[in-house]
Amino acid sequence: MPQLSSRRTPLSLAVAVAVVVIAAAFFSLMGCSGAQRSSRGCTGPEDLEGSTWLLHVPELQDTPDHSVTFHAGGRMGTTHPRDTTPDNDEWERSDRGLRFWYNNRYAWYDGERTGACVITGEGGNTTGKQWTFRLTWPVDEAAGERSDGESDESDQADEPEAPRKRTRAGF
Repeated sequence: MPQLSSRRTPLSLAVAVAVVVIAAAFFSLMGCSGAQRSSRGCTGPEDLEGSTWLLHVPELQDTPDHSVTFHAGGRMGTTHPRDTTPDNDEWERSDRGLRFWYNNRYAWYDGERTGACVITGEGGNTTGKQWTFRLTWPVDEAAGERSDGESDESDQADEPEAPRKRTRAGF
């Protein structure tokens, strides 16, 4: 039986390089630059700064789902239709993970990453009303919904996550 050579030929090296280049282009076109990928898709941005998420508050039926963008310096942007003071919306990393405020701190949200592309937690306002919330990533800005074609149920907390580098706050 003839022995196979263990030396790599220039052709096999060229094929390996081509495969790497094609894979990098594929992941870049899938919209996950700045994010890690797992077998289930994007795992979300490693850092919240510059990312946009879809906010859902089930207990507040008069509040439509809307996007929240975490800007540099703790500033926050939102498409919330009743945000009367958008210039003072803010966010920060907390011991739990994430804390953000609307309308000059009238409403607050405190959450943690609970799935690959999900942040959940509690919120409330200065009148004492409280609720739960769910942020999902990524967001299709035009449609105001997740852009990966998956339902939110695909990112449940009980599913194992690929390991990733995290800061103290989990982001």
